[in-house]
Amino acid sequence: MTRTFFLFVLATLLGCDAKPQQATTAKPIDDGTTAVRDETPPVQAAKPAVSDPAAATAINAILMAHTSSQPSAVERLRKAVIRRSGEGNIIGVGPTKVTMTIHIWGELYRATFAVEAFGNFPKTFSINGPRNWRADEVTQGQAAPLDPTQEEMVLPDVRADRVTLLFPLANPKLVATMARPAQAGGEIIVRVWIDEQPPILVHADPKTNLVKRLSYETKEGGQVAVRTLTFSELTAVAGVLVPKQLAFGLGSTTMTSWTKIDYEVPGVFELSVFDKP
Repeated sequence: MTRTFFLFVLATLLGCDAKPQQATTAKPIDDGTTAVRDETPPVQAAKPAVSDPAAATAINAILMAHTSSQPSAVERLRKAVIRRSGEGNIIGVGPTKVTMTIHIWGELYRATFAVEAFGNFPKTFSINGPRNWRADEVTQGQAAPLDPTQEEMVLPDVRADRVTLLFPLANPKLVATMARPAQAGGEIIVRVWIDEQPPILVHADPKTNLVKRLSYETKEGGQVAVRTLTFSELTAVAGVLVPKQLAFGLGSTTMTSWTKIDYEVPGVFELSVFDKP
């Protein structure tokens, strides 16, 4: 995989009803008066056998807030197409227009993105169990396997992207602990483990219980870095509030601003989309 591919993946990544639904009614996450602490608790911690009661209550409150008290609605977003456009800050290049189309069906994930500064050549990767692959200018558009190092770099962003659709928070195997309780001031922060995956911090507004951002860890060149996905606005899709805009950050730097996001729910595509370029 080319270094260009890696840089863009690192800078950008971190979608059932009978017919596709488009986003409606944008809503602010909060009224702008909530004090938010700058520091983020450690992402990593020992995973308990079961969720602590306060964290389980917080996750339930988040699901209720995002679904108008109908948490089962998040299951509608398990199959979705997400189309994003915005501006990326590519190392060594500077600001450039970027686009991205994501297909999600439960644990399956496929992303195709293009960078204006690099000629908008489509670059695709797919996470599909043992058949994880990529296709770009180096592979001449043919599928080539992702090696373990490449997967280690991509998978944290893929997991976080799924959480923007909320349905992973309804996973019965989810285990959660409080990383910061509401009475400590600022955001409620819940540390969640989904299946056997590494933890993600879910930051929620204490007044509305709406998600404000996600924090998680990734590695590049053996170094651990904390990345964030900040929800700047929410919009109703199939009865669930999801981000209308996203800012992808690495440390304190905003790397990509997705200023336009369209959702197709349920996504209209075949399962084979995850198997071929």
